[in-house]
Amino acid sequence: MAPRIPSARRPATDRSRPPIRVLVTDVDGTLTDRSRRLDPAAVAAIRAVEDRGLSVVLATGNVLPV
Repeated sequence: MAPRIPSARRPATDRSRPPIRVLVTDVDGTLTDRSRRLDPAAVAAIRAVEDRGLSVVLATGNVLPV
């Protein structure tokens, strides 16, 4: 068996890791289908995340015409 080489990065413990407070998710193709309809399961998942006290931020790379 090869000797184990210690990693320079140590895994964070629960006490040293800051709590997650925000969830950022893409909209297009992640929360919506190809017709740009919002998936009801995605809405339920977002509500569940918010119920746990996290903020949800929706993001997109689409640019609106000016």
